[in-house]
Amino acid sequence: MQKSVILVENLLACQDSRIEVVVNDNKSCDNTLVHLHKISDRRLKVIASETNLGSDNGFFKAVSRAEGIFIMVCLDKDIIEPSLLPYLCDELQQLSSVGMGFCNLDSRSITPPKVFSRGFDAVQQMAYIVRHPTGYIFRREIFIETHARLRKVLTAPQGFELERIIADICLYYDAVIFNAPIVCTETKEEAKDCKSLTYNASSAWFLPRQRFHVLKFFLLHLSTLNLPSDEKFQIVNRIFNENLKNVTDVLGFILDDVSLCKHYGVEPRMLSSAEKNLNELVFCMHFMLLSGYPSLIDKLRIMKSSSAWKRRGVKSFIMSLARKVRALLLPSPARL
Repeated sequence: MQKSVILVENLLACQDSRIEVVVNDNKSCDNTLVHLHKISDRRLKVIASETNLGSDNGFFKAVSRAEGIFIMVCLDKDIIEPSLLPYLCDELQQLSSVGMGFCNLDSRSITPPKVFSRGFDAVQQMAYIVRHPTGYIFRREIFIETHARLRKVLTAPQGFELERIIADICLYYDAVIFNAPIVCTETKEEAKDCKSLTYNASSAWFLPRQRFHVLKFFLLHLSTLNLPSDEKFQIVNRIFNENLKNVTDVLGFILDDVSLCKHYGVEPRMLSSAEKNLNELVFCMHFMLLSGYPSLIDKLRIMKSSSAWKRRGVKSFIMSLARKVRALLLPSPARL
């Protein structure tokens, strides 16, 4: 409770009339609503949800009540520097072609924002990347239209609905990354004392099975984007290699971090080299056996250029699979 109320009070300390704060209370069990209703400021809107809608739907409900040209995501555990909000507003007003953006977390100084052109550049730099949601910025009307359209065609995994919205917006609008100390996340020490309400030991986003589930979702959505095949291939290559690293080195780093593990209810431990190699092999096997997009030939090209290709087990599996597919596709001598 205390953090969310302090966050709202700090945001409203910025006297800029362009700022509004919309809070969705996901059926909190403490007295957060009582404290929020005591704040007298016309720029504050408080929504009391009758049930816990989850992170994605809670944010979408808040967006439905917002009125600004742009909206910014902020979790109640994070910090936004109110003195830099006018700077952010000024910059956004000059970027008429931008549909979405992101504030780099824990930046230490202000450097010029980086704009990526719509289409391939914006999708490659901004989409299908599992980022902490605080700091994402969207042009409100574009976000609402995109969200409504996508909900009719594809169900997203828990916590990843923003990813497909980002990809679709980047296809048609420029994107921007702000490098300024606007957003700071909660520390790991703070996180360990507060259990995650979204994930647990069996559903944590960093587990290999979750990573592959997200990879399938990313590729399924990427297949719908109107981009040239060579540009899509580059994006697939990036997505695959990032997630391959996530099930090996990144997973080892997370499991070795007591604070992060305690936050997600996971037992901390050291990830052995043998387990990393097994995760790598299983992940590559799942990728190669995916049906539909991308093609088997493109998957082979990606595999051969990846670090996994050097592993004996991975290479043996891929070559065996390729021989079996070739045997199925080519006619036998008896048929000729």
